[in-house]
Amino acid sequence: MDEKADAEHPTAEPDRPVRPSPWPRRLRWTAVVVLLIVTGVLAGASVLARTAHSTLLDTDGYVDTVAPVAADPAVRAALADRVTDEIVTRIDLESIVAQALTEVAGEGQRRERVIAGLSPVLADQATDFVHETVTTLIESEEFEDLWAGANRAAHGQVVAVLTGQTRSGAVEIDDTGTISVSLAPIIDRAKARLLERGFVFADRVPRVQAQFVLMQSAELAKARRAVDALDRAAAILPWLTLLSAAAAIALAPKSSRLRAIVALGLVGTASMALLALATRLARAYYLDHRGPALRSPEAAAAIFDALTAPLWQRVWTVFVLALLVAVGAYLAGGSSPARALSRRFTAMTQK
Repeated sequence: MDEKADAEHPTAEPDRPVRPSPWPRRLRWTAVVVLLIVTGVLAGASVLARTAHSTLLDTDGYVDTVAPVAADPAVRAALADRVTDEIVTRIDLESIVAQALTEVAGEGQRRERVIAGLSPVLADQATDFVHETVTTLIESEEFEDLWAGANRAAHGQVVAVLTGQTRSGAVEIDDTGTISVSLAPIIDRAKARLLERGFVFADRVPRVQAQFVLMQSAELAKARRAVDALDRAAAILPWLTLLSAAAAIALAPKSSRLRAIVALGLVGTASMALLALATRLARAYYLDHRGPALRSPEAAAAIFDALTAPLWQRVWTVFVLALLVAVGAYLAGGSSPARALSRRFTAMTQK
């Protein structure tokens, strides 16, 4: 009877364990990878935005950024040459010397030859005197104050033009991408020093509205919208970066979150490395394609380096922090290499 019942109702086989589909995990990792890439892009944009906001578009930050330029030997030499030229060309030293020699030479057949021979020599000596006086001014602490004051007064124009507005000012950025600083305060002070040293001809120099070019690149004018957009997004970009990073970690499987943190740190270092490479390439391109107003490549390089110094500081800071995150998460993992490295590090610190 039992055999017949068993035949009619066969014993059910035990249920086999159902393997979870790999697709949800793959989709999660795909989303994590996308979020990590977005985080890297946002990190680079955040560094650029914060640098532009706190240096180019902040008065105190801008003045502090361009302050080292005043101490660079190449820039000082270029400034001394430019200020000297502006003064000498408005005095016409050779004509003054020729007139003075005519008054003292008296009559004689050799007078014209004497005047013609001595005028250029004495004019060159007077030019050297002007240049030496201007150089002394530029190498003094007074010049550092003049430089800072001129850039502080001019910064409003930098901000206005970078955000798309146009109006006259001490610093001008035109459609050719030229940033220039007014030399009027420096020339006025040089005139005063020349008069103090007895060079009375300096009084003939009128008020000069000359400009000293800091940067000249056609790409600078094209970057106005980008700079304005970065400035507007400077406050929110870091938060978006953190949100994207947190989402990538949260979306990763629980058993692999340390691995996701390692990847996040590596993405951060890669982002900063790419930004550093882009800055280096931009520097090389700028120096190779600088405008004709920038005669000294050394001075152009010094100015570019000063303006990008805050960017380099942020790049290295984020790079080191991201690298520490990656290394810390790797050491906290349970892999054999991580445990071995952790034991070795512990042994080294205990010695």
